[in-house]
Amino acid sequence: MAVMAIHFDTGQKTAMSLSHRELADLVAELAAVLPGARLDKISAPQPACAQLLFGDRVLLIDLTPGQARLHLVDAKLPAPPTPPAWVMKARKEIQGLALSAVGTEPNDRIVRLEFQATPRRPARSLRAELFGVRGRLLLLEVNRSTATFHRVRIRHLRIIQILPKTTYVNDVPRVSAARQ
Repeated sequence: MAVMAIHFDTGQKTAMSLSHRELADLVAELAAVLPGARLDKISAPQPACAQLLFGDRVLLIDLTPGQARLHLVDAKLPAPPTPPAWVMKARKEIQGLALSAVGTEPNDRIVRLEFQATPRRPARSLRAELFGVRGRLLLLEVNRSTATFHRVRIRHLRIIQILPKTTYVNDVPRVSAARQ
């Protein structure tokens, strides 16, 4: 559920992104129920959303500008019959892997979903950057001491770019730290 803001001058309610503290509380709850679960399917029910199915649990990551958030939902949302290219890439890289950990970056609105390596596939980290004008979803290959990633950028609510084997740097400029 999105956090609601009430504008004092108009009384109008609008959804807004989660703060770091709210996100940390949510991630603590997710960390109690999701680790060890296998990622059964990933889909995109809407252009700026990723839906991850872990058994009977459905994790929704919404990167809609001004409403970036993630949470468990009660039911799977319908997805388009033909998935976007980024979903196909994510399925190839992480579908079927077990989730080993859920966490946040210190003092930031970045959520990490860590997936265990298998004999045939390396460990992966799916990072949701839930800040800025447009959130980002990043798929990282985790090596011994570095993280490289397949970067998935959202522009105008569409995935536009995947850059392989680039060192991960949190390079999104901050507009305001007021919601931290």
